[in-house]
Amino acid sequence: MMSSGKPTLLVCARCDVTPPCPCGGEARAESRLPSWFGPGAFYLPPELSVYDGVDPTPPTLEDVEAIFGHSLGEGDGDPWIALVRLRDGRWCYLCYTVQITGDVWWEVSLAATRERLWWAACTDEDRARFTRQLTRGALEAELVEIDALLESADPAERALGERRMRQRNFV
Repeated sequence: MMSSGKPTLLVCARCDVTPPCPCGGEARAESRLPSWFGPGAFYLPPELSVYDGVDPTPPTLEDVEAIFGHSLGEGDGDPWIALVRLRDGRWCYLCYTVQITGDVWWEVSLAATRERLWWAACTDEDRARFTRQLTRGALEAELVEIDALLESADPAERALGERRMRQRNFV
């Protein structure tokens, strides 16, 4: 775990691109940021959602320790999204939407765990976009989480697990 310096970005150890990569190599952490994720990313006040009673202070670029997934967006199209770990231990989901009119929206969700953001903040489309970037080990770990949802006594959690399993089969 890093304690100072630039945040890390997961890139392929073989071909040095952000997963998914053509060679199918495993991801490694590197001290750099995706091009859209710069200091200006935190200038606008975000719509803020807070889970698990974590500190509601919106993060700054300097607070980011590691980027565990991101996906580029486009104006009037998919938003730019990222899941990051902050230096204070919180997890953060970022969603940056730009319209051709110039209107910009930042959504920031904070939680104690990445899993909480995965299920509470990310949309089905976000999860599909992130899943295309997951390593084999991360995909297997998610199956364990989905199994727990499918075995839950809560019908809403079971429905979420079933929906995610159907989605994984099409990604």
